[in-house]
Amino acid sequence: MMNTTDMEIKERFTTWLGSPIPAIFQHGKPNGNFITIVRVKKDADFDYLYMQLSYHGAIELGGTFKYAGIYCKCDGLIYDEQHELCYELCSDLTSKPWPDVERAKGTLQRKMMSEVRQTVENIIDNDRSNLRVSEISDASTLRSMEHFQKYGAAKKAREEYLCADTGYAFVYKCSYIGGGCMWSEDAMLGYIRDPASHVAAQAVAYLDDSVNQENILSKFLEGDLIAAAYASLVVNGDNNAHTIKKIMKAMKGSDAKMVRVTVYKNGIEFTFKTEADQLRSDCGTHYSIWNIAGADRRAFEKLFGRHESFAPEEIIRIEYGRKALYEREQV
Repeated sequence: MMNTTDMEIKERFTTWLGSPIPAIFQHGKPNGNFITIVRVKKDADFDYLYMQLSYHGAIELGGTFKYAGIYCKCDGLIYDEQHELCYELCSDLTSKPWPDVERAKGTLQRKMMSEVRQTVENIIDNDRSNLRVSEISDASTLRSMEHFQKYGAAKKAREEYLCADTGYAFVYKCSYIGGGCMWSEDAMLGYIRDPASHVAAQAVAYLDDSVNQENILSKFLEGDLIAAAYASLVVNGDNNAHTIKKIMKAMKGSDAKMVRVTVYKNGIEFTFKTEADQLRSDCGTHYSIWNIAGADRRAFEKLFGRHESFAPEEIIRIEYGRKALYEREQV
């Protein structure tokens, strides 16, 4: 619990931050160290803070002052343009624990980007008619679309089918990245000064760019391709995704780490113990035997061959304890 002295120090520091003078704050710590903070004006709304930690009870002549944050006069809070605020500043002088990541640059940027994306998504409203463009002209985007049609749509449709309990429905998600690693100090301070205006301006600028307009349209067109592949998969009874989905659904309701699996392979029925996790995900065409218990794996190899595996359609039963988690439907 904070004692009276700690409270007084923090209150004195807060009062100093809010006053135009003096420009220096000093605080002697119980262990003999001495903190000196210098406030340097940036503009009408912000001051830079620089700090020196001395081990001799007073400020060191020629000692190094290191960056310690940016003070915002509008809200009375300290922000960080470079990294998490330094330990001494946060632990001794502010009400926030170290590191004060809520007001660090990276956290602020992620928050800003999330808000811009949400704003753009609200404007588009999952409706391509809200775009200015109706076709793609950029050669690179067209090549990407062709590649997705050949290799990506069916894969994505399979993922959607296996993971979703309902049918596929496209939902537009904005990919705005807010300057990436080059987010400037002025941009950060603009966001701190007026978050709503900054987010609105970024969203408008993003949507004003014709390249972004075409990229958004391409996402809608990819959604069309996924929907077509999804519909094709649903009616294709020979696709093993149907069997895998039933197995995944059966395993989802159990916290089993090991299960007994019975397969019917090459005219032979064989039961073995295996790790449950691989049965909870898409195996592609076959499950690996390397998750089978050692003795059972050797017996499996003796029966079916050294490099054999087992397919979803070869599984006739999965059991945990005395309960059957999955049983193949009789044909």
